Amino acid sequence: MAAALGLHLIEQGIRVKWISATALVQLLQQAKKELDLMSAMTRLDKYRVLIVDDIGYVKKTDSETQVLFDFIAHRYESGSLIITSNQPFSQWDQIFLTP
Repeated sequence: MAAALGLHLIEQGIRVKWISATALVQLLQQAKKELDLMSAMTRLDKYRVLIVDDIGYVKKTDSETQVLFDFIAHRYESGSLIITSNQPFSQWDQIFLTP
């Protein structure tokens, strides 16, 4: 459904980026190590809609959870975000809890 919605938006001339949650977290963690996290998040703002695929596969370390949470908070103010998961929504709170 997210792919179909993304395709429809592209056909309407809207910039859309599809990225796996794992790849997004890796990108953000690397940017954070390089002290460039805000710039990395801002570069993604050129896409009006960002589709993050399968958030349930993000490992659950403190650093991964933190950059993902920071990104979602940033994106809330800067553009649309579509998130997919193989987990029911009722279990999404587990994504942000560390073991």
